[in-house]
Amino acid sequence: MNDIKHLKCLSSVRSMSSIRPLTPAAFPGNHCPMHTALSLGARIEGMSTLVIGTAECSYYSRNVPNASRSREQGLHWTYLLDSREVVFGFRDGLIDAIKEMDKAGAKVILLLATCVPELIGEDIESICYEIQTKVRARLVHIPLGNFKCGSYEPGYWKTLLAIGKLTEKVQERKKTVNILGRSSQESHIPMPELIVLLKSYDVPLRFLAPDSSVEDFISAGDAQMNIILSPFMNPLAEWMAQVHEIPFLSLHDIYDTKEIENAYLHIEQCLGIEIGCKFAERLKYTRKIQKKAVDKIRGLQYISADIGALQPLPLSVYLSKLGMEPVMIHMEEFYPSDVQWKKRLVSLDKNPAICLMLNKQGDRPLIEAMCPDMVFGDWDGRGEARPPMVQLLDLYGQIGYERTVTILERIADVFTEGKGEGENGAL
Repeated sequence: MNDIKHLKCLSSVRSMSSIRPLTPAAFPGNHCPMHTALSLGARIEGMSTLVIGTAECSYYSRNVPNASRSREQGLHWTYLLDSREVVFGFRDGLIDAIKEMDKAGAKVILLLATCVPELIGEDIESICYEIQTKVRARLVHIPLGNFKCGSYEPGYWKTLLAIGKLTEKVQERKKTVNILGRSSQESHIPMPELIVLLKSYDVPLRFLAPDSSVEDFISAGDAQMNIILSPFMNPLAEWMAQVHEIPFLSLHDIYDTKEIENAYLHIEQCLGIEIGCKFAERLKYTRKIQKKAVDKIRGLQYISADIGALQPLPLSVYLSKLGMEPVMIHMEEFYPSDVQWKKRLVSLDKNPAICLMLNKQGDRPLIEAMCPDMVFGDWDGRGEARPPMVQLLDLYGQIGYERTVTILERIADVFTEGKGEGENGAL
C-alpha cells in the first residue's frame, strides 16, 4: 500500500531510530527514560536518586517519586545545572551534592543523567569512580539522554541492569531462584502456575522487580538460576550469567508447546524437582488447542498493535510457525534481545512493516483499509466487527501453557462470534 511506503520492513530495522510513526500526529512524545528510571528507583526500597539536568527536568520529575510506597526510605533529589555549569562543567558541584546525600544517609544513589549532561560530555562515570572511596553510599551512574533512547522503555532495562551490577559475588550457591520481572506484591495479577508450583515445593524465591529492596539485588548472586518474566530483565540476566555464572531461562518470550516443555524440563533438572508430570494435562490440552487452531488460522493476515508488556516479535514468530502472516507490527521498543527474534522471524520468510502507532484516530482508517483478518492488541477499532481484535493487554506477567491457551482460545472466539470472515477469505 502507498500509505505505508514510508515504513521500513523488519529486515531493515536495527534500532528504534529506524521505526517510524504509522501516520502523522500532533504527539508530544513518550515519557523520557528519566521518568521511568526515576519511577523505578523510587519504588525500590532503600534506593536514593539524584536527577542531573536542567530546570525542565527538575520540574518534570518533582512529583514522580510521590506515587511510590518506598519513597520515604530513600532520598530523591535533583541537581539543577546553571548556565555556567552547562558551559564549563559541573564536576565540583556534583561531588558536593553526592557528599551531602551521603551525609543525609543515602545507601545507594542512582545518578540519572538527562539530555544536557550527556550532550556536554561531563564524565560522570569517572566522578563516581573518583569519589566512591570517600563516601559510604554506593554510586550508580545511568546515562539517560532521551536523544539516545528514542522511547521510555530503556529507562527500565538500563536501570535494572545498572542496579543489578551491585550484586555481590558469593562462594557458595543456594537453592534460591531469582524471579526477574515480577513483584511478589502484585496480588491483583494472577501468579503464573509455574511460580505457584515452585512455591508448593518450598523453593526459595527472590523476586527482583519494582517493590523489591536494594538488599534483594545485592544478594541475588547466590541464586541457582534466574527465571525471566519480563523483557526489561533480559539484559540483567545476561550480565549475571556472564559475571556471576548464574544460568537463566527466559519464559516471557516463548509460546510454542515444545519450547515451554523443554524450558520446564530444564528447570526440573536444575532444581531436582518434578515439573513435567505436574503439567502433563496442561501440555496435552495445549497441544490439542494448538493443533485445532492451525487448521483455522493458516494463511490469515494480522496486524500487531498495542499488546502491552508482551514483546511483539517473539509472539509473531510463534504465530508465523502456526501459519499466520504478519502484515505490520507496532513496536514501542527494539530491545537488545529483539536482534535474535528479528533473525528468527525473517528466517521464516516473514518481513512485515514495522511502525509506531501514536495517532489512533489517524491510524484506524489505514488499518481498516489494509483489511487484515484480525488485529492483535488494542487499537481504535475496539468493539468494531472489522477487523476483529484479539485483546492481549491483560496478559502482563503471564507465561507458560496457560498464556498460550488463552491466546489461542481468544483467536477461536473471534471465529465463534462470526467475526472471522476477513477480507482474505480464509474462513
